[in-house]
Order: sequence, then structure tokens, then C-alpha cells
Amino acid sequence: MLAVTFGSQIKLFNIESKELITILSKPISRIKCIVFNNDELISCSNNGLYNGLIGGSIRVWNLNTFESKIIYESDIPIQKLCIVNSIMVSGHSNGNIIIWDVNTWTQILIINYYKFYLNDLKFNFAGTILIGVNDDHTVIWECETWTIIKIIPYVYNKIIFDETNTYLYLMGRRCITIYKCDDLTFVKEKYYDKNNYFLDIHLKDNIIYITNEKSIDIYNSKSLEFESNFINQFFNMYSYNTVIYNGNIIYLQKENQKYKIIFNESDGSSTQLNVGENVNSIFLNPETQIYLW
Repeated sequence: MLAVTFGSQIKLFNIESKELITILSKPISRIKCIVFNNDELISCSNNGLYNGLIGGSIRVWNLNTFESKIIYESDIPIQKLCIVNSIMVSGHSNGNIIIWDVNTWTQILIINYYKFYLNDLKFNFAGTILIGVNDDHTVIWECETWTIIKIIPYVYNKIIFDETNTYLYLMGRRCITIYKCDDLTFVKEKYYDKNNYFLDIHLKDNIIYITNEKSIDIYNSKSLEFESNFINQFFNMYSYNTVIYNGNIIYLQKENQKYKIIFNESDGSSTQLNVGENVNSIFLNPETQIYLW
């Protein structure tokens, strides 16, 4: 399933047939982030300035019935969500991180972390550590006691883990840094002489895909050396994020104020799906469903 967000709407598409499944829509709130929990879609929304309000909410959608409920509302904007097993965390602009039990949607704990914009927030695959990166530093928590076990005094924008849960990759504007997951020791760092900032990062089958303002580039996940351009035609690229499905890159493109999703196939061809105006971003759930918002 593919999800596309348009302000307060989420359009769900079948990734194989490219057909629209349904539109999830509630008034006022502007969708900020989406995560998935089995047959649920969880979205956080910020009211924004267009209706004269600030603050945000968290809504849980049932993907079988498409019904929803709000589990949290506040006058504090919400910046990020991430989820693993039965635990979800939400990052808020006042510096709080709220830890949730997704079985009951009750709050377990509130911890105060940051006073800067939260760039990314992620669990490792095992759910043993949580990492938050902001515009000042990076913090790593141990998830059994929620105590800080490491602070890295550098600014990063994105967090990913390799598929074996062995290495942690931190992406800055022009650099990639690797740490070991078990003891968080430094492994390798490389800076790149690029004219365009790095915007998004994915790792699949020992290949790193870096999205920047002009292209998607391929890097070796061990040496961090540049290997090739995967796509080099982003003069009209819109989306700052990309997703990978079956090893193929999917991204948004803008043309005459209209947006379309580009599906790059393994044989080098591509297919397009027109999705309308005012698209923000795309998400892919763990069950190979894509969401645009």
C-alpha cells in the first residue's frame, strides 16, 4: 500500500496495481508524520498557522475499517513518531519525548531531551536503543530503563541501521558516520565534497542510497565510497525523502504544479502514478504498502 499526504488527507494506493484504495481525511490538522503498527496507521498532525492555531494531535487509523480515534491532543506541536514492537515514542517541540504502550495507547513515561528542532528519531530493529538527532547533538537511550548511554556532540539529519542490526549509520548534510550497535563504538566517518546537501538515506543489500537535491547516488556501505548515480535527473524533484520497494527507488516529481510518483523498475524502466496537487511526502509500511502524505 502506498500513502500520499495532502495537508490533512492521506491517500492509500495499492503498490502493485497503482490503484487508489481510499482517502483518510479529517479536517484542520496538517499531517506531519506516519508510522505503522500491524493493521494500524498512526499519524501525527500539527495545526499550523493556516487556521490560526498551534499544537498537534496523534490519530490511530484502523486499516481494515478505516475508522480512527485521537489518542493525544496538545497545544505543543509534534515533530516525530517511531515505533517498535509494542512501544511508540513521539517527539514534541517543547523537548519532551513521550513513550507509549501501543496495546492500550497509554503513556508510559515522559522524558525531556532537546531544545532544538528534532531531525530524526528511531529505534534499532531489536528495540533495545532509541536515537534522537537534533540541530545541536545526538542522544542514544537504552530502552529498558530509558537512561542516556551516549551523547554525540555532532549534528545529523537522518538515522538508519543495517539489516543485520550490526551498524548504525548517521547522515549529516555532507557526511556519513558509522557506529557499532552493540557497544556504540566509532567505526568510520567520511565527508563528501558535494555541492548539494544530503536529504535522505536508505540501506539495502549492502548498498547505501543517498538522495540529494540533484540525484540519488549509490555508496558502498562498508567503505562509504561513491560508486555511481542511481538517478541523475532531479531538476524537478519535489520530495526530500524516497522509499525503496523490492530494491527499487520510488520518489515524487513535480511538473506544472502537479505531482506524480516515479517507480523505478529493476530493468531500468519506470512507471508513473499521477497523484494531484499539494503532496508533501511518501511512506512505505513494513508490509510493503506505500503511503503519501
